Amino acid sequence: MKYSVIFRSLLAVVLLGFMAQTRAEEKKIVVLSDVHVMAKSLEGTEFWNTTVEHSRKIAECSQPLFDQLVDTLKHQKPDLVLITGDLTEGGKLESHEYVKDKLDELRAAGLKIFVIPGNHDLTGTVNFAEFYKDYGYSDATAQEELSYVAEPFPGLTLLGINSGTDGKLSEETLNFAVTQARAATEKGNQIICMMHHALLPHISYANVLIPSSNVADWENVREQLACAGIRVVLSGHFHVSDIAMDLTNDLSRSIYDISTGSIVSYPSDYRVLTYSDNPAEMKVETRRIMQMEGKDNFPSWSRKELKDRLVRLVMNNLQLDKEQDSSVYQLATEVLDSLAGVFAVHAEGNEVMTQERQDLVDQLKSMASLVQSVMVGAYGADSVKEAGIDLPGFADDMMTSILTDKSPYGYKDRENITNDRTLVIELGEPSSSVPSAIRPSELSKSKERTERWFDMLGRAINKEGRKGIFINENGEKIIQ
Repeated sequence: MKYSVIFRSLLAVVLLGFMAQTRAEEKKIVVLSDVHVMAKSLEGTEFWNTTVEHSRKIAECSQPLFDQLVDTLKHQKPDLVLITGDLTEGGKLESHEYVKDKLDELRAAGLKIFVIPGNHDLTGTVNFAEFYKDYGYSDATAQEELSYVAEPFPGLTLLGINSGTDGKLSEETLNFAVTQARAATEKGNQIICMMHHALLPHISYANVLIPSSNVADWENVREQLACAGIRVVLSGHFHVSDIAMDLTNDLSRSIYDISTGSIVSYPSDYRVLTYSDNPAEMKVETRRIMQMEGKDNFPSWSRKELKDRLVRLVMNNLQLDKEQDSSVYQLATEVLDSLAGVFAVHAEGNEVMTQERQDLVDQLKSMASLVQSVMVGAYGADSVKEAGIDLPGFADDMMTSILTDKSPYGYKDRENITNDRTLVIELGEPSSSVPSAIRPSELSKSKERTERWFDMLGRAINKEGRKGIFINENGEKIIQ
């Protein structure tokens, strides 16, 4: 009996020690994106008024929402905070200064913070790398202009990629990213990559809705990064909480693009990652700001604001006369209100196709068919077909890709559904491989480059398993 008690006590000590060791290996990482701080000192200026009037964001609430989040981080004390761009609205110096003051508060509280620029941050006069040198750049082990690599924890490499104002990665930037990622895997490190623009298209025709919603030449970039050993990319820009997974061309490697929403756009999400190296995995959780001073029901209010502002933004662009085109104006308003509701669902993540939403898709297809008929009457059926215009197909693909939550939509060998809000990603052993596509250093000289195909919108695609008109760089065209 005495020995049994001693054995149980020793076993308990060993187990407690093992559990403590396991907990010590876990790191909490908070991911923010698109905080779009517009400093209150700008209130009343033309910039402030124009932004509030012509934006889908609740930018006028950005400073108090950011303040609230900073207070939350001080209380939670995560091991690492990552911000994937658009720290400011419009890159104004006053806003950069406000953001930096708040980041200084977090750093003084002992938090480690790394940032990367978004398109808004690059429109002003601030030298981003110098201004935010204490938030990634001074810790960099290597740097290429505004891209850098660092090691925030032993065994974890952070790769920050500057995707610029338009989502186009230069050959030098892509080479830098691939070289640093391969060096990290050879060292045995796991890699987290962050950049502002999404790596993958989260919905079909995303770049038609919002230009540069994901990086240009995304299939090549995906191939290069995945084969260099990157499993996880953190992104933003589109203001949605959506996770897309894709595979390399030979289907041997997966890569996840974790897009984080904006705090100034419903549902005001941010992410909490739990990184573990034993086993090597990344747990993704999604949290949202649920309250704001002065708003009785902040989630409900912000959702309504998103819908109303989206409708207003598009209606202003359509320039319809409410008096002269009353019936068209009313119809456009109703359709846009439904579309704005769909976007709000997409922003939340984990979309589900319901009968009501299927009816909306069918309604949009009918309207698109009507517009297509008008175009055929004006330009002739042959001209419309030659131009590759298929508005009903466009509407069907775009809406169905959103409401079924599939990505990459339409690629039969790779299409999948991933949980957008809670997910565990097994990272596996760090490794790299030779991409089945061309290497970055071969971009300018490889003859294989001419074999790449594009759709009629100019997007580089894998045409296998897809219908439509496709053209390569030699001008050769096929219809399938």
